[in-house]
Amino acid sequence: MSELGNIPDAPAASDPNPQIPAPEESGPFPADGPSGDAPAPDAPEPAPDAPAPAPDAPEPAADAPAPVADAPAPASDTPAPPPAPRPRRVEATVAELETVVRGSKRPASYVERIHREADRVRTTAAPEEAPALLERLAALEAFAHERQQEQVARKTALCEQAEALRESVDWKATKERYEALLADWKTIGSVGREQDQALWERFQAAKDVFFKRRSEDLTRRAATRHEAEVKKEDLCARAEALAASEEWKQATQDFATLMEDWKAAGSAGREVDQALWLRFGAARSAFFERRGAHHKKLRHEHEENRARKDALCGAAEALAGAEDLAAACDRVKELQAEWKTIGPAPREVHQHLWERFRAACNAVFEQARGEREARQASWLQNLADAKGRKEEQALNLRESIARDQGHVERWRAVIANLREDWRSGDVKESLEAKIADVEERLKLKTARLLDLESTLARIDAKLARRR
Repeated sequence: MSELGNIPDAPAASDPNPQIPAPEESGPFPADGPSGDAPAPDAPEPAPDAPAPAPDAPEPAADAPAPVADAPAPASDTPAPPPAPRPRRVEATVAELETVVRGSKRPASYVERIHREADRVRTTAAPEEAPALLERLAALEAFAHERQQEQVARKTALCEQAEALRESVDWKATKERYEALLADWKTIGSVGREQDQALWERFQAAKDVFFKRRSEDLTRRAATRHEAEVKKEDLCARAEALAASEEWKQATQDFATLMEDWKAAGSAGREVDQALWLRFGAARSAFFERRGAHHKKLRHEHEENRARKDALCGAAEALAGAEDLAAACDRVKELQAEWKTIGPAPREVHQHLWERFRAACNAVFEQARGEREARQASWLQNLADAKGRKEEQALNLRESIARDQGHVERWRAVIANLREDWRSGDVKESLEAKIADVEERLKLKTARLLDLESTLARIDAKLARRR
């Protein structure tokens, strides 16, 4: 029975009132100690005869005197009455201890108290009660150790989770996760000073690794912001130099490159980014305003482009309904190539002209496609019809081959079962001749079937390519 020892022997049956030593003092069993997890080591203990709570009604103290009977009757031959019932103070104390231990966050801290109560049971409890009470105390000690193991397992699991997070780069989420782990840690309670210290140092070590890396990352980001500031100041200077350029196309491309470099430079901090962006944007705006003024001079070229594109639209529309669709398609391709050489038309008509031209070109291509698809459909139908005829021929050949093979097998069975008589030789000779003839035809039919199957495979391949 764990560390509780053996149950003392019961007193002799001849002694109706065995003398039981007075119970030793035993204090109450609070659910939590000074820290909320263990009983206070120096808490005063009540007198051994203090009343203990019972499930239904209060019971007398362990050392309370037995009830006094009426005055003894004169001596006579009548036997003496049985002794009064023994008080149940010990059982109530065990029950109280069970309640306290099972409700505590640190049940293992009560193991010594459980041992003391076991000693009390051995010396104080009635012989018939002691075995059951010692068994309950043994179970309570096992519960305390089991709960301690569970708490160790929970703290170990938290350590493992903390160690798994220490290399994370998701700084915000991981910081919040560490805070949640720490909150869970505080709910577990103590598992003993040495184990608490070892597990806490392990947990704290993993947490320190992460927060050290986080601090280093903050330092690196500060350096990165300074580097971004230097890059963006250089980009502003280059943009301001480029703002006066009259190489419109090249300068536009250079500004696009500067913008890409700006996006790749990273953040220099909100306030610094805002000030530098205003400076950079002012240089860009100055250039593009000048470029816009230059483009106004090109409007007359756009008008010429509109006239040329309108003529190409008319030429493409005139090809609709052409009899020679191949030549019409070639002409449309020439018109498309010429369209690509013309510059932009005015913005208000540019999209309309393009849609008109594209519709005229597509009409010619659609007409040619329709004619080509009609020819292809006719070809596919002819191919499908041919396939049907070939499949029917192959089916007939297979049936014919099967019939011939049946004849041959039947004739061979007849030959095998012929009785020797004056006619058997002629019958056998006749059947063998038939077999030879049919087998020769079978060879021809089989070759024809193979040829049909090869043809059908080629037809299927053609049909598959056209689908």
